[in-house]
Amino acid sequence: MTLWLPVLLLAGPVIIGLGLWEAAHRHRLQREGNRTDGLVVRHHKTKGLGKTTNDFAVVNFVDAQGIRHEFQANVSGVEGLPVGRYAPVIYLPGNPKIARLDLASKRLWSMVLPLVIGITFTAVAIWMLSRAVEPGVLTPLLLRHCCRHRGCLPSRRSDLVAVRAR
Repeated sequence: MTLWLPVLLLAGPVIIGLGLWEAAHRHRLQREGNRTDGLVVRHHKTKGLGKTTNDFAVVNFVDAQGIRHEFQANVSGVEGLPVGRYAPVIYLPGNPKIARLDLASKRLWSMVLPLVIGITFTAVAIWMLSRAVEPGVLTPLLLRHCCRHRGCLPSRRSDLVAVRAR
């Protein structure tokens, strides 16, 4: 087994959880949030994979109490969001620091992308696990771990080989 299997088995459900959390948060924003227009004040560049960069819109908006807030979009991509353009913003009335761009494309990508990546990681991990069981790579490990506690297999490796030969 490689290091990838445990990494994928752990990362997949965590990423799915992040996608579900974002979906629940978006649902709460849609239900309870206040809508306003924000101004794209700049683009924040972060280093991506390899030589690529990711651009995130930084948006300034005024809440219902007249207080100015600034946030960075949680999904990259600034097409259609040039500096100086107004963009729809949604925020929680009691906590305007938690704000999101209220654009359909940003809503979709912030929820769907983590779910797709998490499901893919989990599926690949399950596939790797099934491939490891098939040729008998994982079977002795599972037998040794499960049966040692029940007393059906001896604890010595030579006795385990004898049991497998039967």
